[in-house]
Parts: sequence; structure tokens; C-alpha cells
Amino acid sequence: MKKTVVLLMSALLCVCFLCGCRQSNAEPEPSVITGEVTIYTSHSEAEQQLFTAKFHELYPEVTINWVYESLAESIERLEAEKDDPQCDVLMGGLTQSDGGIYNHLFEQYTPYRIEEQSVIDEDHYYQYYTFQVLSFLVNKVELAKVGFVLSDIKGYTTLLHPQLTGLILSADPATTYSGYRQLTSILAIYGDGDISASSNGWLYVRNLLKNMDGVFTSRGSDVTALIDSGEYAVGLSYESVCVQRQASRMIDVDVVYPEEGNTRMAYAAAMVKNCKNRELAGKVIDYLLSKEYGEERVKLLKGCRATNTRVTTSGIVPDLSELNMKELDVEAMIKNREEILAKYYEIWEELGGTKVDASDRE
Repeated sequence: MKKTVVLLMSALLCVCFLCGCRQSNAEPEPSVITGEVTIYTSHSEAEQQLFTAKFHELYPEVTINWVYESLAESIERLEAEKDDPQCDVLMGGLTQSDGGIYNHLFEQYTPYRIEEQSVIDEDHYYQYYTFQVLSFLVNKVELAKVGFVLSDIKGYTTLLHPQLTGLILSADPATTYSGYRQLTSILAIYGDGDISASSNGWLYVRNLLKNMDGVFTSRGSDVTALIDSGEYAVGLSYESVCVQRQASRMIDVDVVYPEEGNTRMAYAAAMVKNCKNRELAGKVIDYLLSKEYGEERVKLLKGCRATNTRVTTSGIVPDLSELNMKELDVEAMIKNREEILAKYYEIWEELGGTKVDASDRE
């Protein structure tokens, strides 16, 4: 099982020597390297454009081919192509809670200046570059319609208020990482770290699902889309997505962090096994994890938190010390996933639950 650890540079060098991982030893700098590299990603078009523009400052003769799709779609495609890979790098969606489930699709690789990273996959398949914490996206206009103001939404407990019945939305924990993160974080917060057998945690989940009228979305992006459109008042999502919506100022929304506690998870990219453009794939990963790109990504996304220790947050988001952080048992998330999802769906079906997508409301 894959584990994440913070390592000293001397230990890293020893591990890389012993396991024979590919490693980028030369400092990335402007180059006449040519060719093309294909990236499967769940990142937005704005992120794709930013990465392309900044990467071209170093390697102007390299063509980047982006394929935008969900992680599930990318994994399905990689499985189908594993005898003849059409992709070089998978960027986004991979997370610490995957364990080693996808390692057979990727190459071991040790990025340049790995000592700058605060979280490292000791097996060197995953290249972590960003953290996510959880938050709520609140539509203040819709909230006011039921006599609430923003300050009334303080955390998970306040979401059980009867006046919010049918106005809260989350994503399916079986098909989205945001949904599974929210579910396991709730179980950890209410169960003193126990995400599998906590009676208090599952009691809260039942009450929340009941107040949600048993409705959730099959895609994480639909949560914020339906908050934007005013179909719902409160959406459970990722901080970076919520902060982006707030910063756009196009819609009267705000971000709330649950006062009962929060958790964080690292997300990764990976080099595809037997990819056709290994050198360029390595350059992509090196730059993705760099201080330089981390700072550019913070400027664009406002709410992102880089794993590179030399990158600071935008100042818009609170320090982790202010978020009542709780430890999330990643190994239990992996080991007990099927059991947790089965129990969730059992409750959901008892309540006569349904799914809704943004496209259904257009």
C-alpha cells in the first residue's frame, strides 16, 4: 500500500538509488527541446492555458496536447491503452486515498528538487502538487429567502436546521472524490477519527441526508453549478472551487469552513507507464511541482494550497491553524471504502434518495 511521508533529502537520495526510480537531475531551464506531450486532465481550461503558457517560457518548441475528462474517464482510457499508451502524464484527480490501486498504470519517477515537497509518495508513482481542504459554498440570496444570513451557517451541525431542508447539496461519494472526502471527514470529525464504525458519525450522516431530501449529484462540479444557479443554498465542496466562485464576484456567494473541524488531502499527477515521451513527461511533472508554477497557480486559483514548501497561499484563504484541522486516517479510507459506501447507500435508499445533475435543470 502506498504511504505518504515527509523525507529528508539524504534519505530520498538513498531510496532513489536503491529502487532505480527515474530522476530528473538537471535544473529545468530554457531549452531547445522539441516534441509533443499528451496530458489527460480534469483541470479547467483556464489551468490548462496557464500551464501551457508558463511551460512554453521554458520549452517553447514543445506542443502540449490536452485531453479534458474526469479521473474515472481517464483511468478507463489508460486501462484500454496500456499496451499502446496515447498519454504521457495524468494530471489531477489522483489522491492519497487511492492507495496503490492505479500504480500498474504509472512509471516510478523522482522529480527535480523533491526535497521541497511536503508530501511524497515513497514508491514514487504519485507526484503530489496540491492540497485540498473542505468548505461550503453558500448562496446568500437563496439563504435569505428562508430567513437566514451567512453567519447562521457555521458548520455541519447548522446544516440540520429544518428551514434548510431541501436546500443543501453534496456529491455522490461513490463517483466523486469530493463526495467521499466530505463523507469520511464527517465520520472522522463526529467519530473522533474513526471513519468506519462511528455511531455518532453515521447518525449525523443519516440526519444530513434526510435534510438533503436524499438528493446528491453524480458529479462534483454540479454542486457548485447548482449553487450558482440558485437551485440550492448550501453546497459541500472543495475550498479552491468555492474560493474561485467567490472571487469571480459574478454571483452573490460566500465560503464557509465547518467549525467542527476540517481535513486535508494531497492530490497528484503521474507519468504514464511506457509513455512515448518520457523526457517531456518528466519536464511536465518537474514544472508542475516547482515553486515557480505553484506561485502562478495560486495567482490564478486564489484558493489553492501547494505541496511545495516554498509556495505561500494567496492570503485570501485562512491559515490551516485557523481551521480546527483533524487527522484523516488515509489507510482506513482505502481499506474500508466499500464498507463505508455500502452503509451510506443503505441509508440513502431507506430515505428514498435520488441523484440530480446540473444538466437536468437546464
